[in-house]
Amino acid sequence: MVLYFPTRTTIMKNIIKTLLILNALMLAGACASTPTMKDVFGTYELKEGETSIRIVLLENGKAEHYSNDKKDVESRWELADAEIHIKPTQISLFKDHLLVFRINPDNSLSAIGMIDPKGKRIAGPETKQPTFIKIR
Repeated sequence: MVLYFPTRTTIMKNIIKTLLILNALMLAGACASTPTMKDVFGTYELKEGETSIRIVLLENGKAEHYSNDKKDVESRWELADAEIHIKPTQISLFKDHLLVFRINPDNSLSAIGMIDPKGKRIAGPETKQPTFIKIR
């Protein structure tokens, strides 16, 4: 029976290989799960029959809302983890609420609920969570 004792060089090579693999996996995971404002700004559209609703997320944190190509409302938006929070700044039914949109893997946005002025999260019913497709 022969016992094998690895050399110091062999041990170091194995450690370096392992660290490189772990580093690559961590970087890949971080990139995939953390969108930036640059990743999400653009124009999103929802079409329901004859109606077209657009949300334009601008780089400066402002958002514009259009209904059938007519500008309706302006608001402010921010990135919160993998969500977009939109705060209407003009008179609207939800002026004091944050509208919550999930960023989907295909870069679309799904309206999933809202956050009331006291910070309570209100989820929308899963059957009524419209998805806005990124068109620009």
